[in-house]
Amino acid sequence: MYAAARTRLQLLASRTGGRLHEIRRLDDLSRLYAQVAADLRSLYSIAYQPPNSSSHDGRWREIRVEIARADLVASTKPGYFAR
Repeated sequence: MYAAARTRLQLLASRTGGRLHEIRRLDDLSRLYAQVAADLRSLYSIAYQPPNSSSHDGRWREIRVEIARADLVASTKPGYFAR
């Protein structure tokens, strides 16, 4: 049951651009809080609007973000349905 729940949470995290953090001991929470706080301080949002409104065809659109610096990481969801 635990494995099934973890698999579903991992799927939800990957579909939304999030991450699943595993905590084995309560002492790990302080480290996780610090990591989440650091991630939130370096959070950026990018918006895109297609040039024509006819592109709302309901099809899947893949999202790809390329980073020029090797020391940075982009966390995104894999795509969206153009509705």
